[in-house]
Amino acid sequence: MAGKTYDVTEFVNGLRVKQAVTQVNDTTPTLAELTTAFGDPAGKGRGWLGTVDDNDGDTNGFLVWASDAGYYFVKGSKAA
Repeated sequence: MAGKTYDVTEFVNGLRVKQAVTQVNDTTPTLAELTTAFGDPAGKGRGWLGTVDDNDGDTNGFLVWASDAGYYFVKGSKAA
C-alpha cells in the first residue's frame, strides 16, 4: 500500500531463506518451474523469499520472491 510504513528487522549474522535445488530454465524460470520448486505463490504471502540453485550446477542461481499469485526473480551468476 502506498504510504504504509513497515517495521525493519536487522539480521546482523545474515539471513537464510529456503533454497530449492532443481532444474529451471537457465535464463528465465517459468511460473510452473518455480511453483514446482516452492509451491503455489498465492499461499506464500507477499514478500516471501527463496533461492534456486539451478540443477545443483554451481553456475546459475536465482533470488525469488512472491507477491499475490506470482513469482518474481533476479538471476545471479557464480563469481569467478
